[in-house]
Amino acid sequence: MNSVSNSIIYPNPRIVRFVSLSLAASWLVIVLLIGVFAFREITGSHYLDALIAPLGFLILILVVLSLFVGSTARCPECRCLLFKQVKSDLSMSAWRPIFLSKWSLVVINIVRVRPFNCPNCNQEYTLK
Repeated sequence: MNSVSNSIIYPNPRIVRFVSLSLAASWLVIVLLIGVFAFREITGSHYLDALIAPLGFLILILVVLSLFVGSTARCPECRCLLFKQVKSDLSMSAWRPIFLSKWSLVVINIVRVRPFNCPNCNQEYTLK
C-alpha cells in the first residue's frame, strides 16, 4: 500500500535551515567544550585551555543568533514558533522520542534533510 503524505512545502526554508544548522553547531561546540574539560581533568594538562574562551564565545554567538532569527520561524497553519517548547492540547498529538523535546526533533529532522512536524499542531512540512 502506498501511504499518501500530506506534507506541505515550508514557505521560507532559508530561515529554518539557518536556525537548525546554527543550533546543531552550538550543540557540537558544547560537546567539544565538555571534551576539552574532560581532557583537562583526565590528563591534568592545561594544553587546551586556550580553546575554552573562544568556544564559549562561539556558543554564545550561535545561540543568540539562532534565537533572534528563530523567533521569526512560525508554522503557517497555527502561527506557533517552530523552535520553542510549547505546551498545548494540540501538541500532545505530536510524536517525539522520550529523551528529546519537540523543537529539538525539528532541528534534527531539518539537519538530516527530512520532513519535520510543527511542535504544536503536528503539521508536516518539507523544505525545498
